[in-house]
Amino acid sequence: MRPIVRALMVTGLVMALAQGAARADEVEGWVERPLTLRPGTVQPTLLLGITNISDNNQSSSGESVSAALDVGVTPMLQLGLYASFPVNPAAFGSVLANAQAALSDSAGLRLDLGLVRETANLGSLIQGSTNLFTFGIGAPIKLRLSRFVALTSGRPGAAAFGQPLAVAMGSSGVTLGANPMLYGDDVFGLVADDNGHVDYVAHLPIGLLLSPHERFAIGLRTGFRAVFPSRGEWTKMVPVGADAMVSLARNFDLGASFDVAGIVDDPNESYFDYRQISVWTQARF
Repeated sequence: MRPIVRALMVTGLVMALAQGAARADEVEGWVERPLTLRPGTVQPTLLLGITNISDNNQSSSGESVSAALDVGVTPMLQLGLYASFPVNPAAFGSVLANAQAALSDSAGLRLDLGLVRETANLGSLIQGSTNLFTFGIGAPIKLRLSRFVALTSGRPGAAAFGQPLAVAMGSSGVTLGANPMLYGDDVFGLVADDNGHVDYVAHLPIGLLLSPHERFAIGLRTGFRAVFPSRGEWTKMVPVGADAMVSLARNFDLGASFDVAGIVDDPNESYFDYRQISVWTQARF
């Protein structure tokens, strides 16, 4: 009997270890993930962005690097930092602080506040930089329709505030740190300079999150954005965006995003003139 008992004990131990290893490698599905991080969780994110702009049948591009750090403080509070740095042309972009509160399992409230640098080097025409103050309010929503589908409005995380712009034109170029003017998920935002000029942004985002497998998801985004400048006519946009996301490990994700600003009311600009491609990675500890 003893050999049989020993064999059963060894078999049970092996099965327990195997189940523990399987649980350790389990991936939380994209639809099931909470809007705010769990307390004590730290989530760094690194992004590489490519801006592409068309003007008078000519196309110009530039690159930027951004980094975000989100921390779960309590079951209902998440804090974050977000910094962006255009690299082609090279300049300081922006630094922002973010706070997000969970109002329920499917809805939250976010606040963004920071400093944005605008630089221009256009030869003898314009040359210099301006510091801008920016503020935003968001209301991320993830309404789970099933294990595989969720209706969304905005995205959580400090990096969802906006994207930097970088456009290189030979030896000249223009940069603007992360801001809500063309991209981003906040429902209200403003950008102000030290001369008292304030541009306001109103945005109604809506999207669909599709996750046929717990390790893979596709996000589809659109909405309506209106920009009210301190001078001139207001601009209407119907932005579109798509995200492809894969969990390479339990706490490590890789993704790519494509965004079109979608200006619809300017006869001098087409719908697809402002495009942004981002490749990003994030981890959770």
